[in-house]
Amino acid sequence: MVPPVKAARRLHLTLAEFDRILPRLLQRGFPKADPDIGNYDLKAIDAWLDGQMAVRTEQVARQSTHKLVMERLERLDQELTAKKALREARRKSRPSAGERNG
Repeated sequence: MVPPVKAARRLHLTLAEFDRILPRLLQRGFPKADPDIGNYDLKAIDAWLDGQMAVRTEQVARQSTHKLVMERLERLDQELTAKKALREARRKSRPSAGERNG
């Protein structure tokens, strides 16, 4: 167990910065200080940090996957539009039944 100043240092923050953002950290699951002595468990903080990294990695992966899917859908849409235009151009360039027999 370590005092708040060392918990802050673990996050590369000053004590003032740590105190200022602590409510937001707690909302995100940051380990609470011991209610009697006010110290923090460094192992719990490290585990929380590891979990935060996993969450960020997952978010980046989801964003990358979403971007990739959207790019592929856009390419597919462009290909389908081009094929449709090609079919339409071919259909228009064919002589009609009356022109062929004429």
